[in-house]
Order: sequence, then C-alpha cells, then structure tokens
Amino acid sequence: GSLAEAACQLLGLAARGNAILPIQAISEVHLDAERGLILYLVDRPFPIYFGTDRLQTKYSRLIRVMEQLYTKKQVEAVKEIRMDYLDDKVLVTGVQLDG
Repeated sequence: GSLAEAACQLLGLAARGNAILPIQAISEVHLDAERGLILYLVDRPFPIYFGTDRLQTKYSRLIRVMEQLYTKKQVEAVKEIRMDYLDDKVLVTGVQLDG
C-alpha cells in the first residue's frame, strides 16, 4: 500500500513492453504524499499525475491518450496529463482532443 510499492507496480506495467509507452520512455517517478505518483518521460517535459489507485486502468488509458497525441502530432503542446482527474476521465491540458 505504500507509494514505493505503487511505483514498482507502475514500472512493472511499463516493463510489459508496450510500443507506445515502454519502460525505456520513463525518466522519473516522483512519490508525492498528496498527489501520489508523478511520472516523467524521457523525451517529454510535462508531468503525468497518476495518484495511487487503479494503476493498471490508468496506465492503459495513458497509452490510448499518448497514442492519440502522437497520431495527431499534438504531444508537443501538452502541459500536463492528469490520470487522477476523475474516475472515468483523463485531463490533458494544453491541447484540444476529439473523443
């Protein structure tokens, strides 16, 4: 139940080898007592706020969001991604996405 265990779980999900978001793309995982896990990517400067729960669901959603951003060439405009926004919503600030 600790933040370190949650970080290990998140890195384990990334280690499964998804082409959109492989473990090699992860630069840092910050552990924050209030916000939970905050992920940073190697080639992207924006934070990705995960919280501490439902990491597998949030990671799967992040892959779909990143795929859309890459496909639509909008990833450069992203300021932050909030996977912890609402139970069934992801907040991407800085870009306008359809769907």
